[in-house]
Amino acid sequence: MPQADISSSEGNESASSISHQNPTELKLEVEVLESFTSKKQVCDLMKSNVALVRINQVIEYGSGVINVPKKGAEEFVPFLFLKTTYTSGTTLLVTCKESLCKDASSTYMTAMKHQVLE
Repeated sequence: MPQADISSSEGNESASSISHQNPTELKLEVEVLESFTSKKQVCDLMKSNVALVRINQVIEYGSGVINVPKKGAEEFVPFLFLKTTYTSGTTLLVTCKESLCKDASSTYMTAMKHQVLE
């Protein structure tokens, strides 16, 4: 099961990619690989409205984000408001909040809002 990379993101960021808005939020461009209609386990928690996505681009992230995902990484992301399941290949712009897993050794992202780009 894909999870956030715990390695340091040092040297990965540019001055323009660090957001000063919300310290635990990320803005990402992602491609939907698969949407799930039933609950899916994400970081030892059962979540609904989950999609497996590939990170196309990290647009910006807050100063409190622990694990900045790398381009090409695949992640299971629960969506708070998902009115439809998206087909594979759909590109989305998502604003995510990073949260700690129960064991506090890794993190996961929850999509707070999103818009279809393609």
